[in-house]
Amino acid sequence: SLVVFQNTTIRCLLDLIWWEGAIGVDLVQCLLSLWCLMLLTLDTFSSGYGEELATITWDFVTARALVDVLHEVVQLRGHMKIGQTLHYCTLGNVFDIIRCALPMVVLLQGKSRLVHILVVLVYWMRLLEVNASESMSCELLPIMHLVRGLLPASIVALVGFCSLTHAFYILVDSDCGLPADVFLDSFAMLITGDIPERAKSDRMRLCLTYISILAFTVFFLNIFIGVISENYNKQKQISDLVFQKNRARLCCTYMLRASVVPGRLCSKRCAGLIALLAMGLSLFLQYLVISGHGFPINMKLVFFACQATMLWCAYQNPSAPWLKLEAHYVWYAEALRLEAPSQLDRIQAQLEEIL
Repeated sequence: SLVVFQNTTIRCLLDLIWWEGAIGVDLVQCLLSLWCLMLLTLDTFSSGYGEELATITWDFVTARALVDVLHEVVQLRGHMKIGQTLHYCTLGNVFDIIRCALPMVVLLQGKSRLVHILVVLVYWMRLLEVNASESMSCELLPIMHLVRGLLPASIVALVGFCSLTHAFYILVDSDCGLPADVFLDSFAMLITGDIPERAKSDRMRLCLTYISILAFTVFFLNIFIGVISENYNKQKQISDLVFQKNRARLCCTYMLRASVVPGRLCSKRCAGLIALLAMGLSLFLQYLVISGHGFPINMKLVFFACQATMLWCAYQNPSAPWLKLEAHYVWYAEALRLEAPSQLDRIQAQLEEIL
């Protein structure tokens, strides 16, 4: 499936869609993710602002969740327009919906520690979604795709861990220990190689401890290192094609959404000014609320309107080829690489000069 991305025409079409429209949406998404993460970080480590900072943080994060869900609905509508509604039902889109709707749990059930932790993890992981820089993406993608190749080795390690933990549970039970601590002790011992002091009181436990540590540190960890190295080298060799595939997915998603969102309402320059005004209004309101100046308005709705406006502005490009009503062509130029003259060609040229 990656061979098609070696075609020059396909690459040129992807570059056209990316630089004429999709990159704007991606940059707005990255900006909003970084904005939410900064607010969550300030809310965690800045205790001097009180409830105002916490309130404005979750209002902004919740508004971002509403915008993301609306964005997904627009994509579903794009699939429906081309008669491929079922193509939206993929694991990737299901994960995106769950990730987008997670902060909305705060609206329904209030703030909880579990939701707070999950939201923070989601926004930190979103920092890895670097699509604008090809060089950085080609370095990150091989690392992010290592998980699939680690599944067989992880299953073998899990079976070994469970079997040894079961054996230690039997020994602890006969030694009148605390069974509740067996899992934690096994994890610390097998992963970090920490030998517990209690093992010295039982020879069988001591022998099993040595065997377990040797098995995990010598066998399982070396298997993981070998599998990771091999998979990384394979992914690194095809990182350029994987990047093009990932960009094609983003461009396809953008075209589906652009078929629903009107993109000829204003020029790109005007849309940029509107987006800056919406961004400035959000910053100004956040500063006033954190400073203690309350407003008798629903900040969630205001932030939702500002973020939706910024995202809508990213789709405005009246000169985009896919928005033109008349037929058009896409032209591309490819550099011709001439081969260096061989030794026989040089000899023939010299003979012609002599004659």
